[in-house]
Amino acid sequence: MESEGVVHRKGLGKFKLTILMVAILFLVGCSNASIVKLSDKKYLNAVFERNNKIYSYDERKQQINEIGDKGISKELLAVSPNNKQIVYMERNEENKPDSPKIILQDIKSEKTSEIELNNESLRIITDLEWINDERILITSHINPSVLAYGVYNVDTKKEENFVMGILLGVYEEGEKLLYSKTSRKASENKSNIYINDTLIYEVDNSEEQIQDSILSEDYSKIALKTFTVDELSGQVKDKIYYGDFSKDYKISNIEEIELPSILYGSLKIKDNQLYLYNRDVSYKINGDLFTETELELDKQELDQPSEEQLTKFKQILSKKFPNEFIKDYLEMEELQIYNIKFF
Repeated sequence: MESEGVVHRKGLGKFKLTILMVAILFLVGCSNASIVKLSDKKYLNAVFERNNKIYSYDERKQQINEIGDKGISKELLAVSPNNKQIVYMERNEENKPDSPKIILQDIKSEKTSEIELNNESLRIITDLEWINDERILITSHINPSVLAYGVYNVDTKKEENFVMGILLGVYEEGEKLLYSKTSRKASENKSNIYINDTLIYEVDNSEEQIQDSILSEDYSKIALKTFTVDELSGQVKDKIYYGDFSKDYKISNIEEIELPSILYGSLKIKDNQLYLYNRDVSYKINGDLFTETELELDKQELDQPSEEQLTKFKQILSKKFPNEFIKDYLEMEELQIYNIKFF
């Protein structure tokens, strides 16, 4: 009887192992199924802007339909990271130019809601951007040197953060905004860096202007780049500051680096190493030494539809607008299509 019991337990163990393996295969299959390239999909959907209108595209139904009220101008389309919602600005010709409406729309149900902008500084909207699936960043023009930025929750429709200046970085899902702002005291105009309402750095030289700044991923390092223009010669001089950054927003051990006039680009801190990069080349910075190097910027490759899928889209677009010159070989910009997102 004991041996039969042992055999029974072994059989049960094999059964459990089989179930576990099936479950793992199922989960792996589900995981892989959730990462499907656009070119591998049988049918595509898309949203896009064209001639101050917004359209949805359904390849399966072979349809392109205008979104929203046909009598209202729409622009600044942005799609949420999970491809479930869109946000855009609409402005009725009867409305005042500085009274835009920010509309949220569920792509599947087409249900819409409005984010009411009670903030008087958010009137001349220049950009809408999703920070994550729950928050959007609204950018508004104030004057040539100052913009306003509002972070809004798409569920509550409430403003969760707001700053005025020139945005340098968005951190912690929009809870912290890094930006530069010029203080005007007496005859001096000094360029400062803030995180939300906290001043973290002030440039000593009033002629120096901050053009770029970035924090390391662990918030232990900060780098900023400034420029100064010689009024007589017109020559531009760039300088980099690199230092330690503490949790209480204090900067210390600042290293001042002269940027050679032949070098240009944006700053990047990776593994607490400072880099300067542009689209052609990257440099590792150690003191005054700039060494050309390879730098991975952690950019996600943009998933693109296949040529056949794009051709199909343009063919359906041609049927939607039969009186317009729409050919397969034309680029999206030539077709007056902007902010298109396939999914």
